[in-house]
Amino acid sequence: MTQPTANERLHGIDSKSAGWTTTWSSDHDLLFSRGGHLFGTKAALFKLSVSLLCIDVLQQDVSKTPLYLRRHKDRGSEIVKPSEHPLANLLKNGPNEYMGAKEFIRQMTAHLAISSEYFVPVRRDQRGTLIEFAGVPKSQVSVNVNPEERLWVYDINPSSLHEQALYGWAKGRRDHKECSHIRKRSMNGLSVQSTHAITEQSRVIIENMQDYQENIFRNGGITSFAINFPEGMTEEQFERLQNSVDLALKKHKETGKPLVFEGAGGNTPTIEKLTMSAADAEFKGSLTAAGLDMARFFRVPPHKIYLLEPVKYDNMDPSERVYVDDTLRDYFETIIEGLTKVLLTKEERQNYFLWFDIDKAYARNPKERHEITRDRWRNGMLEHNEMREEIGMNPVEGDVGRTRMIAGGFTILDQNNEFVIGATVGKDEDKKSKETKSDSELRVIAGGKAS
Repeated sequence: MTQPTANERLHGIDSKSAGWTTTWSSDHDLLFSRGGHLFGTKAALFKLSVSLLCIDVLQQDVSKTPLYLRRHKDRGSEIVKPSEHPLANLLKNGPNEYMGAKEFIRQMTAHLAISSEYFVPVRRDQRGTLIEFAGVPKSQVSVNVNPEERLWVYDINPSSLHEQALYGWAKGRRDHKECSHIRKRSMNGLSVQSTHAITEQSRVIIENMQDYQENIFRNGGITSFAINFPEGMTEEQFERLQNSVDLALKKHKETGKPLVFEGAGGNTPTIEKLTMSAADAEFKGSLTAAGLDMARFFRVPPHKIYLLEPVKYDNMDPSERVYVDDTLRDYFETIIEGLTKVLLTKEERQNYFLWFDIDKAYARNPKERHEITRDRWRNGMLEHNEMREEIGMNPVEGDVGRTRMIAGGFTILDQNNEFVIGATVGKDEDKKSKETKSDSELRVIAGGKAS
């Protein structure tokens, strides 16, 4: 009897068969449910403005940073045009027919920010050419492993009609070459710790504070109180007072008319609060502290989510740089590592690599961006049209647009210490004549030869 091949062992054996173990499936810690919509047990994060803002900020900052396919060259690298490689085309125009490139990055970032993991299956034709790829949430994927065969596979199960249309082609079993498991916060490389789980304490505090605030305003802004009279009241007096208070509270809610209590016969009632007001509870300070905790968990600067109390204008720029270096770079590298595994073959990785344009992630002011572009053009790093493109202007027709600005008065040498362009004195003059300006002759050097 012949032994099954590795491919047969992968696709032909059910996960319930001997040797296969499901490491996890859909459990109570789900984030995204049918159709990719946000609801279920993790909807609590989206009820809180502070956590929703953190997610929005991360989504927009990661997605607005351009992602390119680059090609290695003898010295440095270059961006691959969409017409030159199928992956470059998908990164430009969208990973599939139903989703744009930035939309895909935004969706992936949201999953990584909350649940710390995401799955990306790829589809290729019979020749191995990349056709499309899509993102699949954790709730629609179960991971199976056969330790004896060292096979690690993903069973993808689209449930809704929307999911079937979007990535129905990926339904079934996929190996690690066909599906990338992108993970962020993990201690063992497989199971992850979601942000929702670790922020539970701060989240519960903010939820309780929002409920408390809502109850206060639902009651017209009046906290619970008790009316204390020096002497006892008859039943008739109590009912008359209760009706009067109910009527006064109704007018207070409708018109804002204050409640005024007057005594009679020298007896003045005292009012005792049974619950704390927002001021007594230091509501604002407590809410800010809880909000800062949430921002720290998502690693987002406070001013990004409009918590401006602890922020000064002078430290906003350093905070932006630290945010890019310590938070966004981690997302960039996580996404690149995960996508490279499946979007580029082993052979293609020798010549190509994915690259986020991190310079675009820094929130520089327009004046600083203009100065950087201008300096690069003046030093010959950018052509005239490239410089105009950087500042949002149309290219110039003709050869003028392909010129570079090269400052004079200096010499350029190549790696072999040969002249590329520069100025020197004539070869036939002796040392004495070189020291005399009137006897010297400046010549342009190109390729190591005088011209």
